Amino acid sequence: MLAKGMVLGVQFEVLFQNNLYFELAAHANGLAEKLKHAIADAGFNFYANSPTNQLFPILPDSLVNKLKENYEFEVWAKPDDAHTAIRLVTSWATPDSAVEDFIQDFGNLL
Repeated sequence: MLAKGMVLGVQFEVLFQNNLYFELAAHANGLAEKLKHAIADAGFNFYANSPTNQLFPILPDSLVNKLKENYEFEVWAKPDDAHTAIRLVTSWATPDSAVEDFIQDFGNLL
């Protein structure tokens, strides 16, 4: 057990050196903010206000079904019969181009 704990400890030690953790979080949160603005600018509301890398937009079911064809996300809630709140998440590994592609596709589907 101790050896496994050491391996985990080494990972965290590196993560907290030279502000790496904060840089990775800033990347994920920045991309989520970009998505949030694009969705809000299109006139959609959010199920919850999230200052993190997770977003919960409420979208028409028809748009959710179209987005499912090319993107993976979690269905979070069903606020009414015609709308669904989905969970979008960005991470340290999300490339800027993935967010740009989503925003473009999102706009084209409106």
